[in-house]
Amino acid sequence: MLDSRASTTILGYWTCYFLEPSANNVREEFISPVDNVTVYRCSKITQYLLGSNAGPTICVILCVLITIVGIFGLLVNILSIIVLRRSMKGSALQHLLVTLAVFDISISVFAILTVILLQIILDNVNRSKAILCVFWVTALLYSLGRTGSVFTTILVSIERYLVVVYPFRARIWLSGRRSLVLISVWLLGIILINIPWWLVSVLVDTNLDKFPKGKLSKYPYIYVATNFSTGIYTWLRPIHDFVDFVMPLPLLLIFNALLFRSIYNWNKRREILSGKHTREINAAKMFAVIVIAVFSCHTFGVINFVISQTTQTTYRELVLSIILTVTLNSTVNFFVYYWYGQSFRDHFWYIFGNKILGRKEYIFPLVEMGRTPDSSDMQQDTVHFDRTRGQNEQCRLLGRMGEDELFDIEFQN
Repeated sequence: MLDSRASTTILGYWTCYFLEPSANNVREEFISPVDNVTVYRCSKITQYLLGSNAGPTICVILCVLITIVGIFGLLVNILSIIVLRRSMKGSALQHLLVTLAVFDISISVFAILTVILLQIILDNVNRSKAILCVFWVTALLYSLGRTGSVFTTILVSIERYLVVVYPFRARIWLSGRRSLVLISVWLLGIILINIPWWLVSVLVDTNLDKFPKGKLSKYPYIYVATNFSTGIYTWLRPIHDFVDFVMPLPLLLIFNALLFRSIYNWNKRREILSGKHTREINAAKMFAVIVIAVFSCHTFGVINFVISQTTQTTYRELVLSIILTVTLNSTVNFFVYYWYGQSFRDHFWYIFGNKILGRKEYIFPLVEMGRTPDSSDMQQDTVHFDRTRGQNEQCRLLGRMGEDELFDIEFQN
């Protein structure tokens, strides 16, 4: 019989995930048979979506796929950073895309570590305090990378919108130093969004002398909910979940809808488009492919979040599937840059062509100059400089009107 002095401690999310799924599909409660005072209760039900027979095998397969995709994502994002730093020196877009690649590397690395440690703990290879601490940190850093990747994609969408709608003013707003300040503030916001995840659980001793048998007896250390988690965070949790999981997707849709509306309007006035503005528009179209990939992969996570909240059940296969889709999304950007970006392709082969093809010199295509680039060429944000009719027309307009009048053209668009 439960002692009147008993108080219930809520188990952390990952402790409930580690414990064997309940056979009767209810939240498990563990009462110490020794003192009838120590009580632990799971915050959610943990189950296999495909049943206890097929579920464990599917989870292992998903962990292997995450590891393979993560290694691949690490390599391609390192390549992206190398090429972007050479092909778009000093531009706001370069800073943003490099930041995005860094977050994608974080996703790849910490997704691999998370699933490896997850299997080590579940298979009872090692359940020491050190392993559980490292697992906790890697899972949180993976979450930081996921949040950072999505919100940086939103920031790039905003940057593309400003550059397309206000091409001249954006050069001032998004100058090299100002863009770095903007990114720093944005990164601070990303960190603030993730701070609550670091405060909701703490690792404690299970007190095995009070639980000599049962599921908890297999775990010398467990995660339990903190006072913050069971107190003020119960009121903040819906807002926090909305900001971290749900809000980014409609923001991506809104900014990209506005962006393509502006592109449509500018395309009706091609005669005043400069070569640089045209390239900025093409870069915006290219980035739309990345937005589609982000939206597709993270929508799956939102669906799982809704299922988890409505059923109060954590399905192991779905958790690993989300990690797989997010990790897969982190590998996409390099191929989008390569396929749609002529400048990116040219710089990639200029940097790696000699080693890959065994050439003494890779011919770097420059439309106007027809020669390999020197250091001054590398300062340009693109290697294709085409003085088009639109650019000549805009130069003519600049000579005939003041800068404020030209800005009026932008605002009317």
